[in-house]
Parts: sequence; structure tokens; C-alpha cells
Amino acid sequence: MLLSQARDLTAKIGDYTRLKANAGAAKEFETRARQFADAADKLQDARETIKRMRKAGIEVNFTPKDGKALMDKAAALRATLENDPAKLNDPPFNLKYDFTDRLYGICSAADEVVLAAWKAHVAANSETAPSDVLTALGAVPQYKPVVARIGTIKTQIETLGNRLPQNPEAGLTLLTTLMASYRTAWAEMTADGVPPAVIGFLRAAAAGGAPLNQLTDEVREWLEGRKLLHVFRIKI
Repeated sequence: MLLSQARDLTAKIGDYTRLKANAGAAKEFETRARQFADAADKLQDARETIKRMRKAGIEVNFTPKDGKALMDKAAALRATLENDPAKLNDPPFNLKYDFTDRLYGICSAADEVVLAAWKAHVAANSETAPSDVLTALGAVPQYKPVVARIGTIKTQIETLGNRLPQNPEAGLTLLTTLMASYRTAWAEMTADGVPPAVIGFLRAAAAGGAPLNQLTDEVREWLEGRKLLHVFRIKI
């Protein structure tokens, strides 16, 4: 409704071609028309973006702030144009601060809400190992190549989540592909299982050193079985 009001204002201003005889008046009306057209375009973009997100199955909860008040202002401006177009240059309120800037504000707020919804959706559907665990595993020569591949995929997922795609459905398809690649790489590295105790030990070692009590029999056997025990040293 608000978008149609803004579009209607732009169209009605364009109808007053008879004012072109007055160069000064024509210039002022052209300025108003540009202001309304730009605001209407941005509203249109915001609406289409929200529609694409919802079509992709991503819920976007957004209610324009002061939407009703702005609709009333748009209706008042339209009535002014119909009754006396010249009064558009002396409106009952500040067109910039009380109307067009508010419309731009709605568009900016919509962009923020949409991006937040996209980030939340990607985060909820892209569980990956913590960076410190990958760093620890990457310190083990046997795992270094696959950890590097996992790290690259993880970065791609993070980049995807931080930037709203033009086509959300395509973005979700890419996310599915990346997660499949991630799981394949992780399964390759942990095909025979990485016990939680080992993960904890590797995390602590990567963070500056694991206490000796974390080098349990289970961890030691796991490392020895993969000829990795020599990679770690006891520091006194």
C-alpha cells in the first residue's frame, strides 16, 4: 500500500506537463518527482527482496516503522496534487525529513532485517567444527591436507552467510553443496572415528599446551595407533 502511494505520487507529478511553461516551477516539480521515484524504487527493491526470501523458505519478520503515518502523509500529498499542484512546493510537512527520509529509513531497516534472517538461516544449517579444533588437527601432518580443504569450505560458508545473495534459492543450493563437501571431507579425516577425548586434547594442544592429565590411555593409544605420538612434546 505504501509503495503504491509513492508510485502514484510520482505518476501524478508527471501528469502536470502544463507547468513546463514555468521553468522555475517545472524544475521544482522535477526535483519532487525524482525524490518520490527514488524512494518508490527502493521500497520496491526491499519488497521484492523480502518476497524472494520468503519464497526460498526463509522467514522474514518485518513491519515498517510508522508505516500508517507515512501512508497518511502520502495520501495527503496526493490530495494536494489533485486540488492544487502548486502547493506541493509548500507542503504541510517537511518532505525530506518527515517523508522521503522516513521511506529510506524503512528500506534500510528492511535490508538489515533481511540480512540478519539470512545469516541466522545459514548459521542454523551449516554446523561446522570450531576453528580451534581444525587448527589442532591441521598441526597433525596426516590430517593437514584434508584440514586445509575443510578450512577452505568453512570460509566459503562463512562468506556466503555474510552476504545476502541476489537469488536466495540459489544461495541455499550453494550452501547445500558446500555442506555436502564439508561432510565428505570431515568423514574422510575421521573415517575411523576421533574420540571426544582426543578432540579435547588436540584443542588444548593447539591453544598453547594440553595438561598431562589429558593425555589419557585412550588418547595415547589413539595417537600411537596413527603414529602421531611423536608429534607432541612434553614441556617442563
